[in-house]
Amino acid sequence: MPLQSFAKASALVAQMTLEEKVAFTTGHRGPCEGNLPGLSRLGLPPLCLQDGPTGLRFESFVSQFPAAVTVAASFDRELMVQRARALGNEFRARGVHVQLGPVTGGPLGRSPLGGRNWEGPSPDPFLCAEMSYLTVRGIQKSGVITSLKHFIGYVSLPPCCSTLGQRREPSGQPLLPRVSLGAHPFAPDRLRRSKRRFEPPAGGLTARFRHSGRSRARLMVNAHRRQSDKETSVHC
Repeated sequence: MPLQSFAKASALVAQMTLEEKVAFTTGHRGPCEGNLPGLSRLGLPPLCLQDGPTGLRFESFVSQFPAAVTVAASFDRELMVQRARALGNEFRARGVHVQLGPVTGGPLGRSPLGGRNWEGPSPDPFLCAEMSYLTVRGIQKSGVITSLKHFIGYVSLPPCCSTLGQRREPSGQPLLPRVSLGAHPFAPDRLRRSKRRFEPPAGGLTARFRHSGRSRARLMVNAHRRQSDKETSVHC
């Protein structure tokens, strides 16, 4: 199926002029966050690209779905699939062709100072891969194209201004290199081999995860406070 899709796309692109390629990859202003013009002579309709990973952005009367880190903490495959299908159905009902999501590669949550860690499923590579796979499959079965993100630059919060003299805060962590697909947990054979490890054993593991989650949250808050206090003393 992937080879057939690639061959079909290649045949379509081969018929496009340079101007059409530029227009289709650049986009134009429109009602959506991203708007790609259609090519009627090739039967290619206009495409609407819209945020975001937890629901439609800049829209009224839409659902706010649970964050990825919340759903991943359930360790429930069926819940992940249900959330993905509901997301896809709502995007499709609003006329969106491409959802700008889900978050699969960053932030991974490896830095405690990352203010957007909640957008990603988990720093655990297998749990992240499992939820990413189920989310992509569920959304695309609803008839909406997914757009995986973020590939780079979301390991921690970017430099920003604050009220203390408009000072800039450091990004905190170096950028992590991407892992090749062959070694990534996304590989289907890796998913099949690791299926058993994803199931939590009986005997109170949920409670331990819940406790460790609270402890990790406290560590993140305390680390952020220490960093903020240090910077405030330096700049003031």
